[in-house]
Amino acid sequence: MPESPLPAWFRLNRVKGTTRLTFSVWGDEPEFKQAAAGFEALGAGAFTRHVKTGQEDPWPPSVWQQMIDEAHGRGLWIIGYYWHMSEAALAADAANADWVCRTRNGEEIVGERGTYLDITGPFGDVVLSRLRRLAGMHIDGFMFDERHLPERQCWGSALEEAWRAETGETTPPPASDANGVYRQYLDFKARKIEDTFVHWRDEVKRDHPEVVFVVSTTTIPALTDREMTTRLARVADSPKNEYRLALSPRLGKRVFDKNPDVARPEDHVRQAVGWTVLRDSAEGRPPYIWVSGVPNTDHARGAAGSLLTFGCIANMDVDEQSLLGKQPPHPGKTPLVALEAAFELGHDTSPYLAAARPLRWAAVHFAEQARNAREDGYRAAWEEVLWPLVGAFQALSEDGLPVGIVNDHQLERGELAGYRVLGLPDPSKLTAGQQQAVAAFKASGGTVIENDPAWAWADTAGQAAAFAAFRARISSKLAAAAPVRVTGGPPGRYAVSYRNDGRLVVAVTNDFSWVQITKRNGGLPEDEINEPAPPAAGVRVTWRKGHGLPETWDGLPFPRLRAVEAVTGTTLPIERLTRGYRVSLPRFDFMALLVVAPARRPLAPHETAPGPMPVHPRQVVARASTT
Repeated sequence: MPESPLPAWFRLNRVKGTTRLTFSVWGDEPEFKQAAAGFEALGAGAFTRHVKTGQEDPWPPSVWQQMIDEAHGRGLWIIGYYWHMSEAALAADAANADWVCRTRNGEEIVGERGTYLDITGPFGDVVLSRLRRLAGMHIDGFMFDERHLPERQCWGSALEEAWRAETGETTPPPASDANGVYRQYLDFKARKIEDTFVHWRDEVKRDHPEVVFVVSTTTIPALTDREMTTRLARVADSPKNEYRLALSPRLGKRVFDKNPDVARPEDHVRQAVGWTVLRDSAEGRPPYIWVSGVPNTDHARGAAGSLLTFGCIANMDVDEQSLLGKQPPHPGKTPLVALEAAFELGHDTSPYLAAARPLRWAAVHFAEQARNAREDGYRAAWEEVLWPLVGAFQALSEDGLPVGIVNDHQLERGELAGYRVLGLPDPSKLTAGQQQAVAAFKASGGTVIENDPAWAWADTAGQAAAFAAFRARISSKLAAAAPVRVTGGPPGRYAVSYRNDGRLVVAVTNDFSWVQITKRNGGLPEDEINEPAPPAAGVRVTWRKGHGLPETWDGLPFPRLRAVEAVTGTTLPIERLTRGYRVSLPRFDFMALLVVAPARRPLAPHETAPGPMPVHPRQVVARASTT
């Protein structure tokens, strides 16, 4: 886990921008030299741009410095997208033959951006030297994309040498998920990737502790593939992903296509689970989610609002040719007016989410080891492990109860503080350490709900009964003890509650299943653009006294509380109940953000005294000189 907290600028910019300005194509264009000006005009406070795109040699240091200085000169923060998996000149050098990733047959593995090099060996030291140089130029962060090593195999390099030393295996196994040794290799490869990022992170942060590491976690939200583990999200400052990767058939091993009789969870549920897995595996730090393109302003606000609700950063893609407003974006890329709307939503909400931590009450175990133990294919993993996770999460979310996800590592270490309910999809596969943690949780008064194998979550015909049986375990008495509950609104409404230094922050997203994410140069015909969901109405937030939530301040009892819906700046009346309080949210289109604080406490850190909320609250952070 990162030792230093996320810097304020990263936490305070919950909608960021990104663009791909390659030096070879754009180096002489105004867009390359004035990218920060373009993002500033759009309303962004931070953005990501390429500092190394693919297998080319590193760009001249003067170019890097120019990019960084332009951003800082405009008061913006800059994250460098560094392609860390290939470099043609190094791959072609015969002295580096054992840096190249190869198949079992000795063939070089070549991807779209060049020959893969093994980051776990000497090439990783070369990358580290570049990262240190950029950090010395005062870049604010790094983003590392995709899978980090070839998807299926990497032999003939340092990874194979370490594999042989650890396992004694002298023959690379075939790249087949049915092969037990190969599955062991995948786990080994994942661990070595994690070790590499820990090394890079710690070495760079030793001299530059404020530099942020955003690390791709490609496969994790789809839940099915063991190629990456939640440990990678844990060691990153921010785990990177994409808006719809949880739904990728390939990352999901096509389990639903191959087994059409297995119930397919609704898309929005799978997305919600995937974002929550990343956020909670990162100890509440915001995942960095790329929104590659949307058709219009409604879709931009819908995408950003859903991500903000789950504690993520909406990383909005800005088409290069439109960055300075001289040309419209390519088909399928987000219009500038839509980007402005997304950044505006970020300004409205970021001050309240910056220091917020997810409120804990119920947790469901993401049992990666139990999933991996299903050796007869991915169908069994979904029927016996993953659907019980998804189903429990969906039921708790639909019922408006606070729900998070704990992974194997967190359960092993007993990291359950604050949780009062724990759902176990497969208690039979718990390790001894996990069993001890569960026993301690029960002894402290926690409620454990073990999945019943009779609950047919994956059976379309039996699913309703499974939901009903699970809900019966969450008795009305137990649900009434939850610190916060959100009721009303349409199907597909999600609410995530946060604590923020004595404040209660409740983010609510309207149904976002209509949001369309487009691919580069793959636009949607106008008549195929989805209409947004109807406005959400009838949403109410109820919270109980105690639990560290707003009730009194300096001994002043209710009604010395105030509540504001932060997206619109609307002050809301608070209804006093026998054991708590309730607020009714006004109708909203995409996202609502309720903030409740004692009257003498600022609603957000940027406020110095109680009073009317500004239309667009924005935290101003003085940055250090780059000289």
